[in-house]
Amino acid sequence: MYNLKLKSLVLLIVTTSFIGCGDTESQSVNTIEHNLLSKDISNLTTTELQNLGFNCVSENTVSFTKSYLSGINLNNPNSLIINEVCKAVFFYELDSNSPINETLLLKVGLSNIYKPNGSVDAWAIDKVKEMIIGKGTDIRDVKYELEQFMLKRERVWPKQISITFDDGIVVDSILEHLSIFDKYGARFTYFVSHFEQYDRRKFHILQGYGVEIGHHGALHVNAVDYISKYGIQKWEQNELLGQLNSMKVEGFYPEAFAYPYGAFSSESDEVLSKHFKFIRKFDSRPNIKYRIVSGAHSIVTSYSIDDHRIDLKQIKSMIDELQGGDTLFISSHAIGEWFNEFHISKEHLEAILNYGTSKGIVFCGFSDCIKQSEKLR
Repeated sequence: MYNLKLKSLVLLIVTTSFIGCGDTESQSVNTIEHNLLSKDISNLTTTELQNLGFNCVSENTVSFTKSYLSGINLNNPNSLIINEVCKAVFFYELDSNSPINETLLLKVGLSNIYKPNGSVDAWAIDKVKEMIIGKGTDIRDVKYELEQFMLKRERVWPKQISITFDDGIVVDSILEHLSIFDKYGARFTYFVSHFEQYDRRKFHILQGYGVEIGHHGALHVNAVDYISKYGIQKWEQNELLGQLNSMKVEGFYPEAFAYPYGAFSSESDEVLSKHFKFIRKFDSRPNIKYRIVSGAHSIVTSYSIDDHRIDLKQIKSMIDELQGGDTLFISSHAIGEWFNEFHISKEHLEAILNYGTSKGIVFCGFSDCIKQSEKLR
């Protein structure tokens, strides 16, 4: 908080003479107030405004300038009035959102773009960009929308964690540990591979329990390698469609697909988007760096919490950083003791559920987490 106040103070000092604002030192403190109060602002001309020191005003922005002047405090010193108006005029003249970044937003007085930890809130900057579709954006509207956005981030929107498990072979380990999720009222998603090889009654038990059943590939192949060798059409038919049809026959209608091994390409993404609403990638690299997703995205990366990769301290740190509208996507395979490293211990799983619950985090299914984010406005 102190960092943000300091940034705002520095900004005020540095931007006292903003682009196009003109020389204000020669005017007495009350000149603008006197001239504006003695006239009907709505009738001021471009020339009259420029003579008062508003050199940033042109014929194209004179109407906006007069509207802006009518709504601000004219008892402030000349330099502050001119600076405030010219920042608004500058913003009004932007014809695209391409210049929008942290530096520019600070220059025009939009400092409410930081997370509580002092880092830039990229989602807030994206919100500003969405409002600029050509010339004519009123900075007052942007300030209001940013205030509402931050208010919802802080008080209204949920903070979420999506935990997913992969592979048909792990179904028994998941069934055996449902009580852990029950204890914390947590939902999760199970991505099934080799669907036809396993007892479908077990998947029905999970679905009846509220577990989302997703598609993880009939063959569980590396998409990039398989497509390179056999082509995209065979990958679609052999990896996707056969199992998808079998799942539907059994009463499962998966909305999401999880890439085996996290291997993907833009070509495979395009094919998947024809059959699924959501796509999950996977990151299991050494020295894993967990990342938070803000807002709704139909394609996201989930990060490994298998015991050979998990960094519990970092996960707790990410949970602390979650804001409203944020989701942490994390994934494992089996739960408890297992024959290889692709599992998460009961202790680690419960540590995540316990810590997240204590922080008011919502544990939701993969697709439900994204759908909830889509509702945020």
